[in-house]
Amino acid sequence: MERSKRLLNFLLMITTTAILMFVGMVLNNQTPMVTAANAATTQDEQTIDKIMPNEKLRELVLINMKDQKIIQDPNFTLSDFTPTTFKEDLAKLTQLGWEIGTNEQVDRQEPVNGGNGSVGPANKGNYSLEGLEYCTNLTKLELNADLNRGSKFHHDDIIDVSPLEGLEKLEYINLSGNRIQDISPIAGLKNVKTLYLTRFVKLS
Repeated sequence: MERSKRLLNFLLMITTTAILMFVGMVLNNQTPMVTAANAATTQDEQTIDKIMPNEKLRELVLINMKDQKIIQDPNFTLSDFTPTTFKEDLAKLTQLGWEIGTNEQVDRQEPVNGGNGSVGPANKGNYSLEGLEYCTNLTKLELNADLNRGSKFHHDDIIDVSPLEGLEKLEYINLSGNRIQDISPIAGLKNVKTLYLTRFVKLS
C-alpha cells in the first residue's frame, strides 16, 4: 500500500511538472507574438509624411529618385511608398537638388507661402529638412535660393540644418540665401569640399 502511494505521488509530481513546463512554453511563445504585433502596428503608424513632414521636399525627393533611376516607373507616386521602402530609397539617393525635371515639375517645388506647404499665419516660412537624415549616401545637396525662379524659391526658407548632421558622405552643399540659425550641424562634415552659404540671412 505504501509503495502504491509513493508511486502515485511520483506520477503526480511528474504530471504537474510537465503541465507547468507546457504552460511556460506557451507563455514564452505568446510574448514575442504580442511584441511583434505591437512593432508592426508602430511601423504602420509611421507614415511617410511623419518621416518627412515637408510635402514639397517629399515631391522633390521623388523627382530626384526618378532622375537617378532609383525608381524606374514614371507613374510611381508618393502614395506608392511604404515607410520601409521610402527609407530604403532615401538611403540610395546620392544627389538632391531642384534643378531637374520638367518645368512643370520644377514649378511644383515652389514653397507655399515661403515654406513647406503647411505653414500658416504663425509660421511665415520654414522649409523643413526633416527626413533627409535617412539619405546616408548623399554626396551633393543643392537647395539654394534662385531669385530668377519665383519670388521665394528656397529664399529665406531653410532655417534648421540639423537633419544633415550625420550625412558624412556629403561633399558639396549649396544652401545660399536661407535663414539658417545654426551651421554647427554641418561644420563637422569632414568630406565637404564645397560649401556655399552666400546671401546668408540671419533671423532677428
